[in-house]
Amino acid sequence: MFLKRSFAKGNAYYSLAGSVRVDGRVKTRIIKQLGRLSDDEANRWNLIFRTEPHDIGRWILDTSDITTLHSYRHGTVALAHAMWKRLGMDSAVYDALSHVKGRSLGAKLIETMVVNRIDDPCSKLAMLEWMPGTSLPFMLGIDPAHLHENMFYRAMDALWKRRDTIERRLFENIVSRYSNSGIVLKDLTSTYFEGTHCPVAKYGYSRDHRPDCLQVSWSLVETEEGLPVTFEIYPGNTPDRKTLNGSIERIQRLFSLKSGIFVSDRGISTEENICTVTSAGFHYVVAETLSNITDIVDAAIDGGLRPVDDGVDLTYADVFREGRYIVIHGREKEKDDIATLYKAIAKGEGIIAAVRDYASKHPDAGGEKMLSRAVREMERHHLSTYFTVEWNDREKNITAVQKDKVERERRYAGYWVLRTDLEERSAADVISIYKGLWRIEHTFSEIKSSLDVRPVRHRRSDRVAAHIWICVLAYLIGRIAEIDVRRMQERNSPDRQLPAITAESVFSSFGSIVLSEHAVKGDSAAGGSPQQNSPDGLPRLPRLSA
Repeated sequence: MFLKRSFAKGNAYYSLAGSVRVDGRVKTRIIKQLGRLSDDEANRWNLIFRTEPHDIGRWILDTSDITTLHSYRHGTVALAHAMWKRLGMDSAVYDALSHVKGRSLGAKLIETMVVNRIDDPCSKLAMLEWMPGTSLPFMLGIDPAHLHENMFYRAMDALWKRRDTIERRLFENIVSRYSNSGIVLKDLTSTYFEGTHCPVAKYGYSRDHRPDCLQVSWSLVETEEGLPVTFEIYPGNTPDRKTLNGSIERIQRLFSLKSGIFVSDRGISTEENICTVTSAGFHYVVAETLSNITDIVDAAIDGGLRPVDDGVDLTYADVFREGRYIVIHGREKEKDDIATLYKAIAKGEGIIAAVRDYASKHPDAGGEKMLSRAVREMERHHLSTYFTVEWNDREKNITAVQKDKVERERRYAGYWVLRTDLEERSAADVISIYKGLWRIEHTFSEIKSSLDVRPVRHRRSDRVAAHIWICVLAYLIGRIAEIDVRRMQERNSPDRQLPAITAESVFSSFGSIVLSEHAVKGDSAAGGSPQQNSPDGLPRLPRLSA
């Protein structure tokens, strides 16, 4: 065996080679490609080949002679980097940044922000401290010491301006390959905001249960498999029903989706929106707000409900009134609804009792003040729809009467209604299609928890949007990793019950892998600082090949 050197475009490349005899002639066989080597590395290989067999023991090191100079977080970032490249996200971003100054660096910084969300989410400023502790700078060929926070912000600006181009490319490269069901699902959420100067930060209905904070609203359109198709951001006080037109326009214009089944929750369900969906060529499955269609629910109750399917604790009835309505009842949901109602009533009665007690002890406080206090507390806890609060001059105290809504909620506990134009599909099929919305809820949960999208601290609207979209891209990588591992397990163990696979579990299984730089006692070539060992100022890493 010997070290073979060849040249290409002025560069020297090395390989391990050996001589073999074929048909009486000696030929050279390449055993392993080593790529480009420094002079020191090439000399080491030649020294090994020149060493006599009886001297080979001197190449076996005592572990006490090895000193670790640096260790870098490697497993999670290496997997995320490999997924970024395998899915074509590197080329999608790089190509979209054409005519951008510093195009190559910008694409690498965008990848860095996405990988950071997967490994150890932090602010753009803190990222400058996170990067040197990982192997990502070596894989990307950038020196964190030469970066500053504003570089990340400029990369975010460039990313968001080219959202349409990148989303279209990702749909072609990834989403369309992993999904062919023809079902698209849309849902909205909100994320609370730190600060007061962002134009899209408004007070609104908080899905984070933080009504005290400004928020931004945003939506995803996903496939049935949980793959994000497109992302949109809105002011925090935007009603759900006003977001549909933009989503339909985007999925038609960018992805040429002109048919399928569109699924959404009750906030989208208006006559105008349903017309928009059907005019675009889609069928629909949407939830209805129960209080708006109690006559339909009453008709179903009067006519009787039947089981949805064997082994499923649901009953249903079809009601046809300018479309198909499926009225569904679940016993477990009924228990939950009743428990929630009684909890609200108890909370309201507690507020009334506290105000009455205060009024009894402070008779000079005045009826108007006491009434205002009771109403304010009811509204703060969203209980004013359950009670009518009045001032009783004879008792010199407040009185509260339960509204008719309490009795209505008791009657309709456990019921929910779907509206659809899929008249040939069974109720079980339609319910199953609608329940796919849980996947978007799971996406929102992952982005808010594992990927730490909140709190948002950016002031500019485009940077708020870019920040959330970076989290969505990180989620997409994780979801594909989850799908791939699950498919591999099913292929290798088709008859076994497999454990639950999540993106977090996939990446955390690589979390303990580190990349270390070592020095060997008495070996001057391995010692010294990383700057001495590398002309580009980065630690010299071993060359790895698959």
